[in-house]
Amino acid sequence: EHPAVAKLSAKCQELEANLEAAHAESAKLREQVKVLLAHIRETHGSEAAEEMEDHIDSIEGHTGKPKRKKKAFVRLYDDAQRRHDDLNKVKEDLAMEQEVEALRQLQAQQQKGVMTALKAVSAFRKGLHQEKATQTGEDPDAAQLGDA
Repeated sequence: EHPAVAKLSAKCQELEANLEAAHAESAKLREQVKVLLAHIRETHGSEAAEEMEDHIDSIEGHTGKPKRKKKAFVRLYDDAQRRHDDLNKVKEDLAMEQEVEALRQLQAQQQKGVMTALKAVSAFRKGLHQEKATQTGEDPDAAQLGDA
């Protein structure tokens, strides 16, 4: 065998070994990405995971690898998950609004109660002034005007 052929064969075997190692590393990294995407989906919702997947797909697009399309089931599941998350957010917002409204109603009732108590105190004071004026022989209306 010619030395140049042997040298090229050795280089070819080295490149094939490097390629296999790169494929193995790529497979490992893809698995790590799947785990991270699952974690993102659990902690931040489907929308954040979809954004990250789109970002990863755009990076893969720059490497010359064709973009993989999501299967119909995955798209439907992601859409259902996003809608579920959206519905939960709407429920939380509604619950918050209802709580605020309940607090406003409670505050209004407390204000009515305070006003009623003030009116009762005012009426009680007026009665005391009238009673005092009656006991001292003064005109009740004149005694009330003097206190004001």
